Amino acid sequence: MQTSQHAVQKKTYEDTVKETKLAVARELHDTVAQALTGVAYNIDKLQRSSSDKETQRELKKIQRNLAAAQQDLRYIMGDLRSQTKRQQHLVQVLRKATAKLAKEHSVNVYADIETEHYLEPAIEHEFAQLAKEALANIAKHATAQNVTVLWRCDGSFSALEITDDGVGFEDGFKADAYGVLGMKERATNIGATFNLISNPEKGTIVQCILEKM
Repeated sequence: MQTSQHAVQKKTYEDTVKETKLAVARELHDTVAQALTGVAYNIDKLQRSSSDKETQRELKKIQRNLAAAQQDLRYIMGDLRSQTKRQQHLVQVLRKATAKLAKEHSVNVYADIETEHYLEPAIEHEFAQLAKEALANIAKHATAQNVTVLWRCDGSFSALEITDDGVGFEDGFKADAYGVLGMKERATNIGATFNLISNPEKGTIVQCILEKM
């Protein structure tokens, strides 16, 4: 009897989660996605009406960032709508993200990515999002020439390290700036240790280390 009741409760919970995810996906589509589409349209109008080269360059940067945000939003909505998770392995995400950084921002990127083991999808997702946030910071703020992305995973120890030779953080920067708070929260969510080492004009190191308990 208890087993049957537990099964019913579990199914009810799972159904509620699915319905909530679908509702959130619809809300994102009707609000945020529509707003981003409107912004993209206005940027396109500005680009066609401006002849100033510097303005054109800045608008193209904004367009790239906006397109990346729209792509991330589509991924999130797709994941919310999916009944089963369909996500790339972290290795694939890292390789794609580093290639994109090198191509779009003329940065020398060295990707040292090795894995002997794949983590649970939820854990890989947090690592992937943290890595994308760190790489986005480099693209937007670091003015770096060289970036190294290191990933190791052997089943008992997983380590992500992203290093750049950019401008670094000024003394006293706020912990919630540059997505640092979000990265810390993602590390905490999976029981990992998060480290950020940075000095002005000496670059930045972002580390996320997970040891199997």
